[in-house]
Amino acid sequence: MQLDFWIDPACPWCWVTSRWVVDVAPHRDVQVNWRPISLKVKNQVTPDSPFFAVVEHTHGLLRVLEAVRASEGDAPLGALYTAFGEHIHHRGERDVDAALCLTEAGLSTSYAD
Repeated sequence: MQLDFWIDPACPWCWVTSRWVVDVAPHRDVQVNWRPISLKVKNQVTPDSPFFAVVEHTHGLLRVLEAVRASEGDAPLGALYTAFGEHIHHRGERDVDAALCLTEAGLSTSYAD
């Protein structure tokens, strides 16, 4: 079975659910297709919103995910999303270093450009 899982690194609900999916997928023969979605764009977040700074930064991380997808396909996106999520949701970092996360996911830092 194929599962399209929509992600924005800023979203804590995406993060928590994604961890469950990662745990369950191998036991249920599920292939996860990680699909970036910008909550900044979807929710039309404006600069006066308390969420603007977070979604503005993660909008850039989504561009990194898409650059990886364009060059290497879907396969590496799960590892990169995991690296982003570890920094954002477990370490509380709001200005995540994309190059560091790319390295942690085994990818070229050139995608951070």
